[in-house]
Amino acid sequence: MFPTLIGIVTITFLIIQFVPGGPIDQMKSLLRGHSASMTEAGGGAQKM
Repeated sequence: MFPTLIGIVTITFLIIQFVPGGPIDQMKSLLRGHSASMTEAGGGAQKM
């Protein structure tokens, strides 16, 4: 039972970490100076 629990937790952690717009992508966008809502929405209009 314990190895199954560790497997499920590991798979869930990996899925949450590496999906687009996940916590890592949000931190990268914050470090670059973009808001998290802009990356989730697709960016919106561009400056001309």
